[in-house]
Amino acid sequence: MLTFDDGYRDHLRHVVPELRRRGLTGVFFPPVCAVAERNLLDVNKLHFILASGVDPVTLLAHVEAMASDHVCDFDRDGMRRDHWKPNRFDDVDTSYLKLLLQTLLPAAARAAIVDALFLAHVSADPRGFADELYLDQSDLGLMLDMGMHVGGHGAQHLRLSWLPAAEQQQEAQQSADFLRSLGVMDADLSFCYPFGDHDEASRTAVKATGFKLAFTTVPTPYRPGVDDCLAIPRLDTNDIAFD
Repeated sequence: MLTFDDGYRDHLRHVVPELRRRGLTGVFFPPVCAVAERNLLDVNKLHFILASGVDPVTLLAHVEAMASDHVCDFDRDGMRRDHWKPNRFDDVDTSYLKLLLQTLLPAAARAAIVDALFLAHVSADPRGFADELYLDQSDLGLMLDMGMHVGGHGAQHLRLSWLPAAEQQQEAQQSADFLRSLGVMDADLSFCYPFGDHDEASRTAVKATGFKLAFTTVPTPYRPGVDDCLAIPRLDTNDIAFD
């Protein structure tokens, strides 16, 4: 099974034709805020900031200075001591920068810093950028007509385990309602946790909303009959060795 997250236009332009040429079906997980509301995801803002060519060391110093302005008790040395390490995809500078702007800093500070950096290094028109980057509802309808599967990826692309149970339920419900508005049948409802992040309340929410399957980012092969169908692992393409 091949899965594709976040609802990019490239999925229709490039992925779907290749899947159809091979007689395959893909599973696509768009967040409602991106494809229906045309809001640029913070995670994508950060991707394009990092791809803009700005020196990562300079960028990190700028982010830490901005963090000190936004967070009165920001502990640069403590943050570096506890989190200065690479991950399985990124070098140490990039990994630490992503942690700061996706996890470690308070939400309001993260959003303000990412917005300022995006405007400075990428584009002064986030809405227009989103229109170019993401699929829209007519695109998703076309993909469904082509035999592709469209699943849920939350309403606002939030880390669900950070939310109270009621807000997790709302995220799942809005995602399910959006899929039903596209014509996805209840029997075909599937979900992909944003960032792979979930807890017991997340699994309860997606099950109560009618989702039959839910995918994580745990990088192990799926074991039918063994793994929880509401916590299915997935391998990233970067985890697979190609000749």
